Amino acid sequence: MTASVTNRNHPARMRSLAALAALVVAVEACSEPTAPVRRNVLRVDPAWVTGEAAAGVDPATGLFVLAPPTTRELPLAAAESAAVAYIRFSLNPGTIGNARATLEAYRGAPVAAWDRLVPCGRTMLAQSPFAPAPTSAPRNLVRYMKSAWSVTLCGPNGDPQVAVGVSDTRSGARYVGADYLLADIDSISQMHSRIGIPRAWEGGVLPSAEAVAGAFYAGTGVPIMRVPRPQIHWAPLMRIPSLPLWEIAPAVTVMARLENGDMTGPLTRIYARIFAGDSLGFYVPAASQPTQVWVPFPISLDPFIVDSVAIGVLQPIAFRRVHFP
Repeated sequence: MTASVTNRNHPARMRSLAALAALVVAVEACSEPTAPVRRNVLRVDPAWVTGEAAAGVDPATGLFVLAPPTTRELPLAAAESAAVAYIRFSLNPGTIGNARATLEAYRGAPVAAWDRLVPCGRTMLAQSPFAPAPTSAPRNLVRYMKSAWSVTLCGPNGDPQVAVGVSDTRSGARYVGADYLLADIDSISQMHSRIGIPRAWEGGVLPSAEAVAGAFYAGTGVPIMRVPRPQIHWAPLMRIPSLPLWEIAPAVTVMARLENGDMTGPLTRIYARIFAGDSLGFYVPAASQPTQVWVPFPISLDPFIVDSVAIGVLQPIAFRRVHFP
């Protein structure tokens, strides 16, 4: 969920063409792994939801029916293809890098062989908090600020192992039948993040909408009235679309305790995301929110020669962590 050149978790953009060519040959020779397993083990308890949220639970599965994206450029199937193509590039033994080490360190367990990971769980589009980048901005920057697909990849036994974020832009990274392809080296920069899924998160997408609803009810005793909405978790120089920031709407106002001990006023909107390791934290928008951010980008091979562009901010990006008394 990766590949902006500014994200430290991604392989270097200037990966050698020879290595890329070797990978394409290798993956084209692979047979298709077992069919994707679609699962999410955590079901919604009726006590957790009311109103629209209750109506938004699929009675057959006990899972939320997530609203389809209102706008998108990259179809879901293409996003999953790009995620698989990218992770196969990252974990291929012929690719130089520390992708496997970082994924397994966060997961706390081994990650399957590079050619055995398949899409599973529910792929969803996490909305960008930003306005569209100007057309004059470089393509990598446009990808970096856009909405992104969160794709969960499972091992051969159907266990969620890796979350990948794919920017909602056209890409040459895809698979066709049994052949996994990276059509051009620029496609490597299509992705934006990858992270190992801790074994505690058996539900797939990290964390799931169902996990957020359950944790909120456990902390407050208050149900939510809308299906949680995924947004990209963004901070300066860090963007993590594979770990959605979930917006939740409590059925009644609640109050929470800030980390400095002060109490908030009545809250009608709360956010949830992974705080550290596999723990789930709750957040409220900070009182002061930027109306735009300035994003630098290189304009030559010298990394110290940069330009910057202003991007409008449409949703909160500054937050304070809270705890429920």
